[in-house]
Amino acid sequence: MPPHALHAGAALRRDGTDFARVRLLAESAEPLPPIVVRRATMRVVDGVHRLLAARRRGDETIAVRFFEGDERESFVLAVRLNLEHGRSLSTADRIAAATRIIAWYPSWSDRAIGAVVGVSGKTIGKVRRRSAAAPRSEVRIGQDGRARPVSAVRGRLAAGRLLMENPEISLRAVAKAVGISPSTVLDVRNRLRRGEDPVPAPRERPAAQGETETGRRKAGAGPGAAGAGPGGAGAGLGAAGAGQRLFRQPRTAGIRQNLRQDPALRFTESGRNLLRWLDAQAVDPTSIAGSVPAHCAPVVAELARQTAEAWLRLARQLDHPATARE
Repeated sequence: MPPHALHAGAALRRDGTDFARVRLLAESAEPLPPIVVRRATMRVVDGVHRLLAARRRGDETIAVRFFEGDERESFVLAVRLNLEHGRSLSTADRIAAATRIIAWYPSWSDRAIGAVVGVSGKTIGKVRRRSAAAPRSEVRIGQDGRARPVSAVRGRLAAGRLLMENPEISLRAVAKAVGISPSTVLDVRNRLRRGEDPVPAPRERPAAQGETETGRRKAGAGPGAAGAGPGGAGAGLGAAGAGQRLFRQPRTAGIRQNLRQDPALRFTESGRNLLRWLDAQAVDPTSIAGSVPAHCAPVVAELARQTAEAWLRLARQLDHPATARE
């Protein structure tokens, strides 16, 4: 390829072209390694100094490898190749490149972008937080190509719904369906069994000097408070629009916990079925009212009344077993 038919690509360095390096390459007797050129524009992706050196010494041709990607992909490739050879980019140049990549690919994880520009994932995280205008993404694509949610709130809520609808479903099946890890699904299942929200509340903050625990709970800062702040159980449920609130009465949760410790239930098939069935009832049924179509409302209402009557009959039978047998 004739050197004069090619164009210099976007500069990666703030200080521009290193003409001392160009002269050094031009004076070398060794053949110049191939440069990378984007075919659509004939702009150099990697090898501007080699191109200028070839022009300087009057070469009629230069070895070229063509790249078929778009402009953004060309930039990422240019940064990546720079890490493999040539004069390294300064820290400022790497941060500037990272800022552009974050804006173009907001779903890329901090580590994936860090691997491209040659800085740590923590540094990319700081750059991302400083870039207020950068678009946000609900997922991050890691170096392994897998997409993972930025926040586990939605995944936990979805996992909770699946576990309540099908208590026998495996952890891996739920994890694959909602995009979270099996260990997170296990935590959600354990929380449901304890009568807790699938989304954990933020860590309890230490009390300030002179502040009492009672005062903290009145202010809503204590554990289990409804307004626990961003990312807490209450905020997470509202953000997802699910409207599902688990029964939080300590007495109810304690009763279920005691039942799970009873050997007569733990070590019998019928007992384990009863425990699973009770766990499935841990969600407030009124939370589904908004999802019932209008034409189905009368039927669902009648079904709810029949279910409530059946629960009352069960309660009477358990309260007075001798009377129930008569």
